[in-house]
Amino acid sequence: MRSILFLFAALTAIIPSVAGKRIMVIGSDDRQPVAGASVMASNGLIIGLTDADGHLDIDSRNWPLTIRSLGYESTQVDAECDTILLPPASYALTEVTVSPADRPITRVITFAREYCTGAETDTLQLYNEYMLEYFITDGKVKGYSKGDAKAHMKNVKRYGRIARSNSSDSIMRPGQDDEITMLSFIQLMADLPDEKISEPEPFRRGAKMINVSGKYSDKIIFRRTDNTFSVETDPLADHKDHRWEPWIFKMFGFTMDMRDFRTAQIFRRNEAGIYGVGDFLTGTTTFHVIGKGKLLKKIMGVKNEIDIYCLVEQYPVEIEHLTVEEYKEMKKEGKNRTIAFRKPSDLNPLLPSVAGLVDRIEEELPADTN
Repeated sequence: MRSILFLFAALTAIIPSVAGKRIMVIGSDDRQPVAGASVMASNGLIIGLTDADGHLDIDSRNWPLTIRSLGYESTQVDAECDTILLPPASYALTEVTVSPADRPITRVITFAREYCTGAETDTLQLYNEYMLEYFITDGKVKGYSKGDAKAHMKNVKRYGRIARSNSSDSIMRPGQDDEITMLSFIQLMADLPDEKISEPEPFRRGAKMINVSGKYSDKIIFRRTDNTFSVETDPLADHKDHRWEPWIFKMFGFTMDMRDFRTAQIFRRNEAGIYGVGDFLTGTTTFHVIGKGKLLKKIMGVKNEIDIYCLVEQYPVEIEHLTVEEYKEMKKEGKNRTIAFRKPSDLNPLLPSVAGLVDRIEEELPADTN
């Protein structure tokens, strides 16, 4: 997958893991473990991702919890418990428009959310909203650049908070070059399906879930419901102990210890059983990485290992088909073109603590509209 090739181009960041009560997260419909679910504490920080068996150790101070995983409703759990059931999500299924032959380029506009949290001696919280634009084709098209299949940022709102070890607290509207913005990986993690995906044959014989094994754990999980088809991938499934330290970073004086990296995409089901960007409903990417090395510590201004959790959610809000000429005209406009914020009706609600942070910053630090 293209995302993982870009992901390791610029990893940095922050947050300590904690141990305590072990929870297990499972789907309420099939009672299967939910791997890679983002677990958020009451203060809105991501405190971990569930493992392949749906487990995570939780410190009692972090309750109540909110659990988020693609294909399931965002679920808040107030009282401490061992097992958490996630109900399946429902999606608004709109009619698909097929691209005519004279309009071979598909323009997709998405709304994306990014949650990044971390800590060393201080605790950092970064929440961002984006409007992203993609241009995707089905096959070769003369005049089209493959690089346009990646996300192009067309609008952004950033909200930051630092809770310091001396009990002081500060909020900010981070800029593109601010240090806290180094926690953001949206252009590395945001991705759309740029190739067709076919349902595996067992689905035609009535299967509901298919696991494709990697060297050490499940590498791909396909699921099918009456209305949706989903693909979950684990690029670390072929790495021993589910860890990877890309060697290239050591050349620059630091090490990136990748502990988890998962992607998931859900599509609107169709009779043909072949899915592309026109069927795309929503997608997520989650990862956990530990950064080490003198250079990285100097850049981030910390003394110890740097630990980060990040969650990106993405929702399409417009899909249109373009001629090559229309595509080229939009390309000419380039960075000067801004897309106004639009949110889909079926967005997961913001955590109260994150919504509170957004409201606080909007009130105390109003955006410059000049």
